[in-house]
Amino acid sequence: MGPIRGILARVLDPDTEDDADAEAEREGAAQRTPASRPRRYGLATVNVVEAVVFIAAAVRVPAERAWLFRGAVLALAALHVVTAFAALRGARWLRRAWLALAWASLLTLGAATWALGTTAWYLSELFHHLGPVVVGAAIAAFGLVLLMTLPVAAWGLASCRPLRSWRDLLPWTAVAMLGVLSSGYCARGAHAQPTAAHDSDLANTLSAALRGAPRAPSRVTLADVRAPDCAAPPREANATLLVTFLQRDMEVPSAACLQAKTLAELGTALSALVRSRAYAAPLAIDVVTTTQPLGAALPWLAPLTLRPGLDGACYQARCAAPWQLVARDRFMAVGFSIDADARLGVSPSALGPDLNAVGDDLAGMTRIETAAFHVGADGVLTPRERLRALRRGPRPRVDEAALTHATDAARAHVLRALRDDGHFRYSIEPFAGAAQEARLHVPRQAGTTLALCELGGGADEVRGAARLALGHLAALERPLGESRALLLPGQTSAALGDIALPLAALLSCRPLVGGDFDALAGRLTALVLRMQQPDGSFASTFTGRPDASRGGRLYGDGQALLALVLAERFLAEPSRTEGERNAFPPIAEVRSATTAAMDYVTERYWQHPLRNFFYVEENWHCLAARAALAMHRHDGYERFCLDYVAFKARFILRAAEGGDAALAGGYAPLGLLTVPQTTPTAGFGEALAAAVLLKRARGMPTDAELELLREVLAFLVQAQWDAAACVACSAAGEAVGGFSRHLASPPIRIDYVQHAWSALGHGGRALGLLGDS
Repeated sequence: MGPIRGILARVLDPDTEDDADAEAEREGAAQRTPASRPRRYGLATVNVVEAVVFIAAAVRVPAERAWLFRGAVLALAALHVVTAFAALRGARWLRRAWLALAWASLLTLGAATWALGTTAWYLSELFHHLGPVVVGAAIAAFGLVLLMTLPVAAWGLASCRPLRSWRDLLPWTAVAMLGVLSSGYCARGAHAQPTAAHDSDLANTLSAALRGAPRAPSRVTLADVRAPDCAAPPREANATLLVTFLQRDMEVPSAACLQAKTLAELGTALSALVRSRAYAAPLAIDVVTTTQPLGAALPWLAPLTLRPGLDGACYQARCAAPWQLVARDRFMAVGFSIDADARLGVSPSALGPDLNAVGDDLAGMTRIETAAFHVGADGVLTPRERLRALRRGPRPRVDEAALTHATDAARAHVLRALRDDGHFRYSIEPFAGAAQEARLHVPRQAGTTLALCELGGGADEVRGAARLALGHLAALERPLGESRALLLPGQTSAALGDIALPLAALLSCRPLVGGDFDALAGRLTALVLRMQQPDGSFASTFTGRPDASRGGRLYGDGQALLALVLAERFLAEPSRTEGERNAFPPIAEVRSATTAAMDYVTERYWQHPLRNFFYVEENWHCLAARAALAMHRHDGYERFCLDYVAFKARFILRAAEGGDAALAGGYAPLGLLTVPQTTPTAGFGEALAAAVLLKRARGMPTDAELELLREVLAFLVQAQWDAAACVACSAAGEAVGGFSRHLASPPIRIDYVQHAWSALGHGGRALGLLGDS
């Protein structure tokens, strides 16, 4: 240890601060503090940077009841600030502050080691197929914590309290080993236990129990039913069946929990129920196959304790089936502050009212897996297989019939959502039946209109709907400075997407609605040109003049480029009259602006060393590049789209790679910690369909992309709401043909439908199954 200590002394030891410290150094005591100005300034810089990181972590952490975490992280950040201040001032108490920071950093590292080890151990036990994913994520997180704690701690201890011998390491080695072992002990939990119904022929037993029982004479749904009470907790019963049904006397939904020693006895109990007080259709049936007690020892794991759409929950003897938790939107309860739509996991406090649970944690709760079935109006018992949210079980085929049916259903849903004044219903809850009618979001209104005109066909109903929707947008035009923009009441500025996407819709709909909106389209084209910056990018907002803070608007630049490409294509058509062209800026000006914008995206927008490993949402650029194939080819812009699609393809679950066949084709950036999200999958499908056409135009092979596109479209067809999926819906007619953002989150928003319809329609064309592409 002597040579090592000597090296540390030469490298890390600064000059002493006063005579007392100098005397201690001569006597070999561990009293060392940094006194040289460069070292003190370096120490201050490191501490300021780490303080900022820890403060950001405390503020942005997306967790419930995270006061302990936030308090600990803010305390560590405070120690960093105090140490930085002492270093800058050259204070005599710097050594004490630095030692306190060093020990606090080591304590934080130990706590993080325990917490991350616990998390990886617990989730690997809970979801056996997630072992590599969870361990990899834990190692990555641990590496970040290690980087932020160990170097500053080692520097401080080496400078202020050097080790005298290797024996000084023994206590900390023992503590580290104890922490690892204790994390495994605390995370061990109770193993999942199969019930007597596991691996049994449930379908035949249930079908026999329902045979001959009457069906409900009217269409009444099963939504909003209180979770039933069982005679005993499912983990203490041999066989448990949760059934939601219509009572014969009042035709109101109700629920029951049936328990027996054997599956045959369970069938007998169900038969007695449907012959005494329940209609045999509609029914939602969940037979409990696995139980696993949960605990409150690991509160930071609560959001991931139940698998979205696959697990139900019980508190003591009251149980909610997986589909019921989906109907209440319990699997998307924990939000991330980076995006209002970025939500993941369950909230114990939200589950409490559903199960009449005491407290705001998981204590006393049990995770259940079920074999799920439903009986629709046809009286047929249908298994729900891996997707418990009342979606289709078997994997659909992607052929002309399936895609035609899916796109027709999406078109019908959009047309039903159009109101008499021309605005589209913003959202609807399929189970609860509640709809948001009044809210208007200009880009989503415009995007839905764009999809309607691109994919709706030329029927009179579609032409009338397009004219009505465009008229609603046109009515929003207001003066803004020397220009005019589409503004909601009270708005004093317009985002780039509020201008560009309506322009794209106006130009795409012109073949259906004629030239009635040409003047508005020309004014919006001029406004988009005015918002372009000298380097080819676009200002993010317009307040009467372009906002100097360009960028920062997700999707906006791609939408602007799509609008300019469509404007150039419109003006380049030989059939255009002089009057039609005069409503727009000159075509040379539009073409020059389009080229400058493409150059910017290619050369400056996304040029960084990790380009191939990180992109944000760039789907609209792919749509613009596809639209430009006919008259404005740009090699770099096309390659940008192809690179983006290649990156995003890494997050698509593939059946060939061992993934769940029912989830293959879905976009899952977090792996299997949650089921794939429908809307990002649809966005990728739109971009992938465009990339296929770009590759064909460039003479490149497309076999791999077409195979992937089939999987993506199969996932979307499976995710679409249909009559069978709406056995328990209150808004069955309104929901059919729609799409939710997430398979385990029921709300249907109009832009979710827009993007999924666009992916199915353009993807089907790229596959040669829906006419010309």
